[in-house]
Formats: sequence, structure tokens, C-alpha cells
Amino acid sequence: VSVSIEMTLEDNVVADRSFPFEYVVPPNTVQCIARISRLYKDRDFSIRYSSSWMVGDFNARHSPKDGYRLPWQLGEYYQVSQAYGGTITTHTDRSSRYAVDFGMPVGTPVLAARSGTVVNMEDSFSVGALDKVLSDKANFVDILHDDGTIATYAHLAVRSVAVRLGQRVSVGEKLGLSGSTGYSSGPHLHFSVWRPEKGVKGFVQVSLPVEFCMDDTAPCAPVRYGTTISSGPTASPLVNGSSAGPD
Repeated sequence: VSVSIEMTLEDNVVADRSFPFEYVVPPNTVQCIARISRLYKDRDFSIRYSSSWMVGDFNARHSPKDGYRLPWQLGEYYQVSQAYGGTITTHTDRSSRYAVDFGMPVGTPVLAARSGTVVNMEDSFSVGALDKVLSDKANFVDILHDDGTIATYAHLAVRSVAVRLGQRVSVGEKLGLSGSTGYSSGPHLHFSVWRPEKGVKGFVQVSLPVEFCMDDTAPCAPVRYGTTISSGPTASPLVNGSSAGPD
């Protein structure tokens, strides 16, 4: 968890570090990250403080050479309907700049692109439409990777999530079923990798560029808008296809 602490030492108080500061608390730990004490024990003291936090590591960087597997079963083909470098309609801010949309029928098994721990999820929503009022009504699973980055798998079908909070998942493990919940023009899987970053009012999500490994022999590479891609040792890594409408 990334935490940010702001504190003003107003009267009769000293601290063992300067404020504000950001800090990353490792999983399953309790840590003292600052000590504040009175200068004079027989006098009152005064401080003002605020804090914010977000799951993930604000220092996180993922190495492109490690790559991500495609989040579906081997041998299946799906089209890239929105990706960085192509026509962009909804991925317009820093939180989604490098996100990828894969056109995918409702009910398609969605698999983990990298191993990690389930840190957030939602699967109670049933409505989807191209309406911004539904922006926070998509079903999803968030996976925290060992490098501190987080992957989001979004627009999943209602009541389809197959994992639980705190569960450790392996690459290729089923997370749920694709759908079209939330702010969506049609069935697809929204996939993004991000890290926290300190903003003006607490932490914000910042998306990171992702490279996919199509099989064990081909080099990892970004996916391209309008292409149909497949995974598996017998499938072509990148197959040109007609351009799809962005989701």
C-alpha cells in the first residue's frame, strides 16, 4: 500500500522526519513510519494532519521483457478495439492511456495475464451502456503483481468472478467471464496495468504501457489497434484484421 502523510507540527511537538512524505508499506506488515512526541510533557500540544493511501507501489516499474500473456485461452482469436497508438474514444486520461480493449463475446473465460494477488473486485452490476453515468458500474478484478503494479480486468459479466479477495492467482488462472457492464458500447474486456501516483488530492492511478507475449518463442510486443491476435504455439502472433469500432 502506498501512503502519503501530511502533518503540521503547530505547538510543543517534534518529529523524527520531515513532512509531507510518501511511503510503501509491504503486504501483511505493521510498520512505524514516523514518530511524533511532545517537547515538554507537562504542556499541551497541537498538530494538524491528513493522509491518503492506495493499493500498489508508487515506485513500481515493470520490465517489458517480462511481458504479459494474453488474458484468454490458448488458440482463441480476438480483435483489439482500442489501444494506445490507434483511434481513442474513452481512454483519454492518465489512468487509461495505455489500456487495451479486446472485443470479446459475453461469457468468454478471462485469464490472469500475470501472477499476483487479488486486491479488489466487483461482480454485482448487471447493466452496461455507452453512458458516463455508468463509469463506476463495471464489474472487475484487480490483481497486485509482485513488482507493485496492478492489472485491472473490467466489464466482466454479472456474478461471474471466480476468485476471492486475498487469493493468490497464477498466470493463466481463470478470473471470471467477459461481459459488457458499466460504461461500455458492447461486449469486450478492458485490460490495463497501472501504479499509484501522488496527485494534488491523494493518489491517482497512472496507466503503464504493456507488452504481450503471444507464445513462448515470439518476442513480447505491444498490441495494435484494429488487429486480431491469438495466443498459443500454433497460432500466428499478430493477424491483420479489419478495424473494429472502439468500445
